[in-house]
Amino acid sequence: MMKKSTFISPAYGVQKVHIDDLVSQKANPNSMTGKAWEALQQSIFNTGYTFPVVASRNADYDPSTEGLPKPNLLKVSDGESTFTNSGKIGTQVSDDEIAKFFPKRLIDGSHRTQIVRQGKYWFENGHDKSDDWFEGKGIPERPGLDMLAFLAWREDFSVPTVVLDIDETKQMSAEILHNTARGSHSLDSMKDIVYNLINVAGMSEEWVAQNLYLDLESIKRMQQLSGLKAAMNDIDDADMAWSPEADKSYQRKMIAYLVREATVFIENYRKSNSDWVQPSNGTAVDIAMEIGFDETEVWKQHGELYLQLS
Repeated sequence: MMKKSTFISPAYGVQKVHIDDLVSQKANPNSMTGKAWEALQQSIFNTGYTFPVVASRNADYDPSTEGLPKPNLLKVSDGESTFTNSGKIGTQVSDDEIAKFFPKRLIDGSHRTQIVRQGKYWFENGHDKSDDWFEGKGIPERPGLDMLAFLAWREDFSVPTVVLDIDETKQMSAEILHNTARGSHSLDSMKDIVYNLINVAGMSEEWVAQNLYLDLESIKRMQQLSGLKAAMNDIDDADMAWSPEADKSYQRKMIAYLVREATVFIENYRKSNSDWVQPSNGTAVDIAMEIGFDETEVWKQHGELYLQLS
């Protein structure tokens, strides 16, 4: 008779976790466009959550904070931001002094979690129509602030969560592997994770390469971008060091990021200047610069090396 394995995958133990017990990832390598954000709202509205988020014990959690007011993560998040109906909200929290209020740390599902986190905020700030919703009345049918508030209320301000019992080092590895197939990666967040694994957790480049499915050259590139000159000490031929000026794919990514930032700037300007008519000619960057968009500041946000591409 075949002997059966006693292993049980974590997915069989999905838990209901309140949004106020979850802190965002330390470094979130994914971003999401406005259309994708609306599509996510519509999908959860139509079917509910069919795919749990993944979290683990938060190593930075301080039990003495229990019962104290928690920081508003919609205001203090950092890193790569996400388009929403109300602007841009960060989906990562790298500050341990903020993270210490939350017992669980998110590994995968930052945008699915943001649906409830933002929804709870809007529910508490003018969009509570639960009396009507309970009666099946006035339920929003289009993505927006009302739908976010409705979804958070319907989900009891919680998200279905698979909670892993792993240490902080494995958490960072899991973040990358869970997110590899979804979203568009932010190089800034990825290199931060690589930096922390090597220089904080003390893992070798070989370990990072194996566990993050990255090649050693990519790891050295990320360390170079982080300003870690020591990463180049083992390279015999310094002329072979990666150069962003020569990497056309990298240039395309940065230019796409600039266009995205310009588009957001235009949208925010339109909201605060209702009489403004957007010109029909010109690129998004050109139009944005005419109304005050600072291209240089965008490049500076991503390091001095990026300035060479402008």
